[in-house]
Amino acid sequence: MALSLEDSEGVYFVPSFNGLQAPLNDPCACASFMGLKHSTSKYHLVRAILESIAFRNKQLYDMLQKEIQIPITNIRADGGVCNNAFVMQMTSDLINARIDRPTHFDMSCLGAATLAGLAVGFWADKEELQKLRQSEMVFKPQKKWQEYEVNMENWVKAVKRSMNWYNKA
Repeated sequence: MALSLEDSEGVYFVPSFNGLQAPLNDPCACASFMGLKHSTSKYHLVRAILESIAFRNKQLYDMLQKEIQIPITNIRADGGVCNNAFVMQMTSDLINARIDRPTHFDMSCLGAATLAGLAVGFWADKEELQKLRQSEMVFKPQKKWQEYEVNMENWVKAVKRSMNWYNKA
């Protein structure tokens, strides 16, 4: 659905169902759609939702870069959202980095199992485990992040308008 449109036509989604976490840290922010108009379709809404995930990823990536001051040399994605090629590609474009998507997405479960296996001696060491990880796909930047700059700025504006919406409990 998202790829069937060139853009979201000025529709932005703010994903703050439980407030906004780092770097904004606003527990009173509300989830919202902004920029709705008579021509807005469900395709625009879907695209805006997926774009918001990529914009959030960019926001968090930039915060990490600033805070840790250690070059990030390898990015691996896991979890359900990494199934979405649109989000993965847009995130790769926005952060101008390769993103490695594994063949197995549920890494929390796998992580717990591998730690247990290491503890009981099923695997000898971490190097043996690294050989088990396989990449399904590596997303490489295809667009310059500046091509998204206006949309990112408008999304940030929408986020700011959603902040401090609810009274503190």
